[in-house]
Amino acid sequence: MTLTAAVDRAGLPQERVRDSLTPLVITLLLASLVAGIGSVLGFRAIDPVWAAESLGAGKGALGELGFLEILVRNTSAALLLYSGVITLGLSTLGVLTMTSVYVGATMSVGVTNSGLGGLIGDTGAYLPFELIGMLAAAAAGLFPLVRALLPRRGPNQGIGSCYLGSLAASLRLLAVALGLVLVGAVIEAALLSTR
Repeated sequence: MTLTAAVDRAGLPQERVRDSLTPLVITLLLASLVAGIGSVLGFRAIDPVWAAESLGAGKGALGELGFLEILVRNTSAALLLYSGVITLGLSTLGVLTMTSVYVGATMSVGVTNSGLGGLIGDTGAYLPFELIGMLAAAAAGLFPLVRALLPRRGPNQGIGSCYLGSLAASLRLLAVALGLVLVGAVIEAALLSTR
């Protein structure tokens, strides 16, 4: 079933659905592009010799993290990514770039020391939830700006009113992001408690 058919069956106006999905898709693609570029740059920036020598440097630190610490750390990062709603997206782009470079560098160390299979084995149960949650939080931070810059319908839809009018949708996307972060934190804490 196509999206158009599903919209028709639900009785939703196609124009309204399209107007809602277009900025969402654009913000998710933009966040994914920035995160992808940052991760590749971070991954490539790490010298494999240094990465191999860093094995065990932080040993013990992860084992001490409990659910609450993981949740606070990841929720704080998600909220920082969302901060673009008050900075016209600038803080979201900056934080997403820095976070992505860090994630790429961390992945480089993990792959160097454990191999790709080992890294996936250690983090594969929770990392997808955390990464998708962070991308969704970044998209939520960019959503009002993208929505305001897209062509608008109606005579009373200026850039400012469109920006403000999209904050509710942005908050809903943030709620989804925080839900994913919560699931990731539960799984990560459970796995770390068994090590």
